[in-house]
Amino acid sequence: MRAVTSLALCVLVSTSGLQAQERELLKSGDRVRAYWSGIPRDMWGWRGPDVAGTVVSLTSDSLTVLIWNRTELVLPLDSLGGIEVNRGATSNVGKGMGYGAISGIVAGMFIGAAAGQAKGTCSFVMSETDCAPLYMAAGVLIGGVAGTIVGGIAGAFNRTDRWETVPLERLRLQPIATFDGRFGFTASVRF
Repeated sequence: MRAVTSLALCVLVSTSGLQAQERELLKSGDRVRAYWSGIPRDMWGWRGPDVAGTVVSLTSDSLTVLIWNRTELVLPLDSLGGIEVNRGATSNVGKGMGYGAISGIVAGMFIGAAAGQAKGTCSFVMSETDCAPLYMAAGVLIGGVAGTIVGGIAGAFNRTDRWETVPLERLRLQPIATFDGRFGFTASVRF
């Protein structure tokens, strides 16, 4: 008994990041996806949400969700394997620019090489040289810039939802490292 008390006291004393309140996990009006416990996911980690809807209320033992904008469904928290809440949509400008740049570079390289082969030789001030590498470099440069612009515009119009997993446990202990090199735990209790 004495060892358990000492261990509990050490854990409580070393929790320098202990917070009195966390931000609200779910509130009325949030879009959620709920998964039943005990159903395995496929080899890619996906099985689809079992229930998707809008939060009506959350109590200590149940979650009430409005599905299809007309049916309220009460879900016991003990039977759920996970809940994800929608935290808004995010733009894909960066991804679009990356994919566009790669596509533009590859396309520009092939188009430039074909144009250089068709041209044959190029005359410069004092010498003649093969045009294919010059046209290929120009194609890579022009195709990369054009692809980046087109991909960025396409990515700006393609938005994806950001989903955050909501912890279901009442007591959560997380290890932390502080700036002064010590380790500890944060404790969070849901009422």
